[in-house]
Amino acid sequence: MRFGKCTWSEDDDGIKYELILVDQTADEARGSFPGLNEPELSNVMYLASSTSALLDALLEELGAAGTLSAAQLETVRTKARKTFSNKVRQLYRATDIDL
Repeated sequence: MRFGKCTWSEDDDGIKYELILVDQTADEARGSFPGLNEPELSNVMYLASSTSALLDALLEELGAAGTLSAAQLETVRTKARKTFSNKVRQLYRATDIDL
């Protein structure tokens, strides 16, 4: 067994989770999934990588120009690291898990 796509949503009573379990035989019967979530997955990966590179270059330029000090640059990077896990978790948030 493995987890499939697991999503969550909020409502007035708290947070609801949808956990999908996939049996190993289902994976073996289907084999690989060529083209699964394509072309969206490749496009999102490209967009995320290019945005990350753009932000890194922007921070370097702001530091080199003296607009941000080395301490300020480190503060920005530290804040980004601290919020990363929550940002990833938001990718699995649904509007309403019951829909």
